[in-house]
Amino acid sequence: MLHIFIVTKETKRLEELSLGLTQIGYVCSLVAENDGIIHQIAEKSPDLVLVESDNQSRIGEFCRRLKQGKNLPVIALVDPETLTQIDSHLDLIDDFITKPYHLSELELRIRRLLGRGADGSSSEQIRCGDLLIDLATCEV
Repeated sequence: MLHIFIVTKETKRLEELSLGLTQIGYVCSLVAENDGIIHQIAEKSPDLVLVESDNQSRIGEFCRRLKQGKNLPVIALVDPETLTQIDSHLDLIDDFITKPYHLSELELRIRRLLGRGADGSSSEQIRCGDLLIDLATCEV
């Protein structure tokens, strides 16, 4: 199962999101934004990070620290009022979605970034008889 880290200032606000992603097959860790968050993420090795903040510069700084030496996909959950501020951080995030968001749209964005389903199966597979080639993992 794929592991998603959900980082937010107030965890109460995103409990429903975490529950929804869990119900469709993801393992979710809902964590409050704090000084040790980068260390927590490194320890848990999630497949993707969702970050939510009302402050776009905070998202940018978080992603800058997170992406140092890592290729970890990040989706930002953005308030429509702060959408114009996200331009300066587009090189740090892999995708964003405006609030309020629909779980089905978020799931599609997650699957697109990870290139596989919630169960970890790759959508980049070629099958011929008993032979299966997974292009995402380079396995036969």
